[in-house]
Amino acid sequence: MHETFMQLTRVARRGDVELVGVGWLITTMRRRYFNQLRTERREKRRLRLVGGNEIHHDRPLAAARVREVLDGLTEREQSALVLRYVDDLPVAEIADAMGATVRATESLLQRAKRKARNEASA
Repeated sequence: MHETFMQLTRVARRGDVELVGVGWLITTMRRRYFNQLRTERREKRRLRLVGGNEIHHDRPLAAARVREVLDGLTEREQSALVLRYVDDLPVAEIADAMGATVRATESLLQRAKRKARNEASA
């Protein structure tokens, strides 16, 4: 709710709006709420993809544990996983950003996921 009022303040200061009705506030707050729910679901889905489904069906990994799992990977593997499952970039863009071929990047992602699963189950 606070962020909605901050957005209203920014819009009003720019002069983009003269009169704000209750409908605008309700619509904006509703959209923000649903966006937040979608973001949380997307993050949970990405963590399942990185950590392996069998682990997350029983108990989700805590944020600290995810950090430990990522610390067990090389910097290049961490970067690839974050770009793919957090930033949601396609493999081709990750390959370009990392200066590698698409095939090499796919292989890197597979190795990183396998290592992350093994690290998480340890």
